[in-house]
Amino acid sequence: MSADRAKRTRAAQAKSQREPPARTKPVKYIFLDVVGFTHQRSVEAQSEIVGTLNAIVDAASARVDRKDLIRLPTGDGMCICLLNVEDPYDIHMQVALGIVERIDKHNGKNPTQ
Repeated sequence: MSADRAKRTRAAQAKSQREPPARTKPVKYIFLDVVGFTHQRSVEAQSEIVGTLNAIVDAASARVDRKDLIRLPTGDGMCICLLNVEDPYDIHMQVALGIVERIDKHNGKNPTQ
């Protein structure tokens, strides 16, 4: 190893010891899309759909601390972000299935169909 390369290696090691390690947090996403959201619907009807969807998401995600849940509107749906939630590992799937079941119930469908 050349002296120059050894010097660069020592400098990089010293720098890595001074800087705190990068902090990452787990994030899980659930994407929802309301099919036909704007098709022949008034603004008031669209607002009602969004309100109903928010209530369904609230019920399905009741086990998630509100500070760990972010909703990002997408126009005709939303993206739900679960921040720093690792237990249980499949919490995003459980919330998504809860949303589907509640939407089916809202629409008058049998969840087993």
